[in-house]
Amino acid sequence: MNCTEGMIAISLLGHDKGSFYIITKACDECVYLADGRIRKLARPKRKNIKHIQLVKTIPDVIADKLKNGALTDADVIYALRTWRTANV
Repeated sequence: MNCTEGMIAISLLGHDKGSFYIITKACDECVYLADGRIRKLARPKRKNIKHIQLVKTIPDVIADKLKNGALTDADVIYALRTWRTANV
């Protein structure tokens, strides 16, 4: 899988199954996920890459903030909420 920072991911396994996250960091076999509420940017959730489904889109809000280096939990919450209402 080709994961990049800022993509939306859906948890497939675990107690958080079905939860939506933003990828904050991608490694070879794991990703770090934040939702802005329970899992904040300061303490992202580490998850095996096999246990997520990628949504191959980066919300515009997240892309703009990543360029500036000023991503906040409020931006993550807003991006996930607007994406979910438009697509789910």
